[in-house]
Amino acid sequence: MSLPVVFRGLADREVHEIQTWYEARQAGLGGRFRASLELVVQLISQHPLACPLAHRDARRALVPGFPYALFVSRWRSFLLAAELPIVMRLH
Repeated sequence: MSLPVVFRGLADREVHEIQTWYEARQAGLGGRFRASLELVVQLISQHPLACPLAHRDARRALVPGFPYALFVSRWRSFLLAAELPIVMRLH
């Protein structure tokens, strides 16, 4: 059984901004970012326990090919990152 991943507030806006930034740098790169992110969303939706704990109940999945990670927490019957950014730059 898979759980839906819900992007809220800052997270939804941040994903759009990152995709737009990459697309402005190189045609098609924003689409590649989105495709990599969707792959991670699918993975964490279907196998949330496969991703390591990052903090308390938040799990982290790296976005392949990009310096970002997806952080999610389980809330009721779906995965959620409330008002905190869900996608964060890794350094």
